[in-house]
Amino acid sequence: MRSWKSASLIAFGLLLGLAILAGIGIGGVLLEEFLVDLWWFEAIGYEGYFWQRLLYRYLVFIVAVAFFFALFFANFWIGGKYLGT
Repeated sequence: MRSWKSASLIAFGLLLGLAILAGIGIGGVLLEEFLVDLWWFEAIGYEGYFWQRLLYRYLVFIVAVAFFFALFFANFWIGGKYLGT
C-alpha cells in the first residue's frame, strides 16, 4: 500500500491539474468576450470608443492616486519643515 505522502502528492497533483484547467477555461472565456467586443466595435467603426471605455477607469484611478499622493506628500513635507524634523 502506498504511503500517505505519495497519496497526498497525487491528490495535490490532481487538484493542481484541475485548477490549471479551470484557469485556462475561465481565461479562454474572458479572452473570447474581449475579442468579440473588440471585433464588433471595430466593425462598426468605434474601436477608439472601445479602448476609451476599457482604459478610462484606470486612467482616472492613476490620476487620482497621483493627485492625492502629491497632496499628502506636500502636506507632510511642509509639516516636517515647520516642525524641524
